[in-house]
Amino acid sequence: QNYQRRGYRLALKFDYHSLEKAAIELISRAAPDFVGVSAQNLDRIRDNKLLEKLQQLNSLVDSINGQSMMLNIDDKQTAALARKTGFDLVQGEYFEQAEPAAMASQRPSSFLSENRV
Repeated sequence: QNYQRRGYRLALKFDYHSLEKAAIELISRAAPDFVGVSAQNLDRIRDNKLLEKLQQLNSLVDSINGQSMMLNIDDKQTAALARKTGFDLVQGEYFEQAEPAAMASQRPSSFLSENRV
């Protein structure tokens, strides 16, 4: 990709509802370095294919040598979902609250941690 030859890195962010055919094609064609999915409202989604879709997304991201991120994780259940479906990186209040107060004050709110859920 032209942007990669110039030293740029590309990140794409989606919410779960936008992970349809067009988004999958965009990921395949653009081959971003990072693909993020917002975890906001995932607990309200009644889709029996949720796990399968997130695992397929991670497989696609792996196939383009990218890293997958689940963002906006606020609770233990969503953290477990990120681990179960294979996300490389995670971010959210759930992880930031677990940090010692001194460390949290030194990190930006967009801190990404490796998936050690």
